[in-house]
Amino acid sequence: GGEVYRWTGTGNGTVSAFTTDIVAPPEIVVQNLSPSTEVPLDESLRIRWTGGGATVQLVISQAGDLRVDARPILHLRLGPNRGGIIIPPRILALLPRDRNRFAFTFFSGAAKIARIEGYPDDVLVQALTSHSIVVQVSR
Repeated sequence: GGEVYRWTGTGNGTVSAFTTDIVAPPEIVVQNLSPSTEVPLDESLRIRWTGGGATVQLVISQAGDLRVDARPILHLRLGPNRGGIIIPPRILALLPRDRNRFAFTFFSGAAKIARIEGYPDDVLVQALTSHSIVVQVSR
């Protein structure tokens, strides 16, 4: 995280050559959640992390074979990055009862609009950092 990414195009026809940079947010590192953590769904879940940009989001997905079974279940927009969150039991209760493993993916991004001479639309340029952990849950 924190790297500068540069996108460069040579142009073609009416579209001019361009270069645009974006800085990725610092790497998100979750401090107190690991694959060996068993999460009780009837208690508040406190999660701490370092890094990320101004805002952080969390997607909780089914955890199976991630190539074919990565279905998002909950998408939580956590708002301003305060380095942690408490997820109340009423939110955790929304997870399917027939599953006991879930992937928690935290991500944070930077975005800007690039204008390329000769191109009719604005171009959204984004850089993301993410951290995923598969955890066991208990009911």
